[in-house]
Amino acid sequence: MFQRIAWAADGKGFFLNSVLPEGWGLLHVTTAGRVSLLLRNPRSQRLLTPLPSPDGKHLAFQAETYDSNVWMIENF
Repeated sequence: MFQRIAWAADGKGFFLNSVLPEGWGLLHVTTAGRVSLLLRNPRSQRLLTPLPSPDGKHLAFQAETYDSNVWMIENF
């Protein structure tokens, strides 16, 4: 499942984040259809909102980490 899409500065492809079976991924897709996995993170860290720089040298993105804790209190 794809999420956000952002065109590359050169217009020859785009970046997107996606849900993968093993977690989250940041992908680059060319206009010719070639897909490259740039970054893969576990399910506990979601990758969002890719944003390429105007000069095409940098890519910013958001990463959200999810943690959970469970406490058991006995004889309360």
